[in-house]
Amino acid sequence: MKKLYLLSLISFGFVHVLHAQATLTSAGIPPIGTVITNYEVDPPGVTPGSAGANQTWNFGSAIPTGLSTAVTVLHVDSTPFGSSFAGADFATESTDLQGNMAYSYFTGNASQLDMVGLGTIGVPNIILDYTDPRLVLPFPFTYNSTFTDSYAAYANFIISGVQVNQYRMGTQTVTADGWGTLTTPGGGPYNDVLRLKQEEFIVDSLTYTGFPGGMMFTEKIDSYSWTRDNALSRLFAIVYDSLDAGTTVSYTMGIYYSPLVTGVNEVNGGKPLAVYPNPVMHSPVIHLEVDELDPGMADFLVMDAMGREVKRLSFLVKPANRKSVSVEVSELPAGLYFVRVEQEETRLTAKFLKQ
Repeated sequence: MKKLYLLSLISFGFVHVLHAQATLTSAGIPPIGTVITNYEVDPPGVTPGSAGANQTWNFGSAIPTGLSTAVTVLHVDSTPFGSSFAGADFATESTDLQGNMAYSYFTGNASQLDMVGLGTIGVPNIILDYTDPRLVLPFPFTYNSTFTDSYAAYANFIISGVQVNQYRMGTQTVTADGWGTLTTPGGGPYNDVLRLKQEEFIVDSLTYTGFPGGMMFTEKIDSYSWTRDNALSRLFAIVYDSLDAGTTVSYTMGIYYSPLVTGVNEVNGGKPLAVYPNPVMHSPVIHLEVDELDPGMADFLVMDAMGREVKRLSFLVKPANRKSVSVEVSELPAGLYFVRVEQEETRLTAKFLKQ
């Protein structure tokens, strides 16, 4: 769960140019429909380099592994856990290298961006409510800016008939410790890039209702990430992660890069995907309408209100069906569903109610 959460956070750049260095402002908060792709890099030989003004960071020779992950910015009410975070301004859907999915929830204004919740798809699903929100960034934020933040979150879920209570406490310090020119495996050189250094310590305590004792996990995360003007993702990120589970300690290093320009796939006046009839009462099929799909293969998925996949199929998009697709749903029981259409560079999401 933590790695999904971390990947979603390192995927944004909130920046605006000011002379020779970037200043992060709320103007860079990504709009609904933004799709961010993070490409994994082999760690050997990659180090963060130096801090300071007018630096040159060249990671152009780093070798991509061929693996990638995606982060999509969504309307809150189009996500499986949206009802738990109705006050959030937007959400992100993150998929890790193992295909696990998490949804992070944010509020943002002119002075700061906060993370207020996290929901992960699994057995069971976990909804982590930030009782004390996690500060992502205060605005404005530029070279030599720094902040320290403490946060708290709570979740409860059932495993094998036992209620588990999870308490999370965290502290983090973020400093813009350098600016300069950056080259990544995906392009460059990029000028006027700001580097963020982040140090974070997390404690997760688990107790079991009706049983004595519990478990504690501690995690130390140090990361460096680079971003610049109008970027909707980190251009480059290096993450060092140490997890202590009480009996075992694991260390991982993750390196990711994203292209400078990311895609925004949103249609129908801000609605990613239109479904009708909605609610579905007597019709055995639903019709999906979009402005236009790309020619080629597309995947169609349906998830129930708990985020479980209940239907999946692939179809070939032809010129005759680039704006409308019909899908059989007669086998689905009554309830709330989330529907998604995916292509190589497009991910469209909506929900429908079957009665």
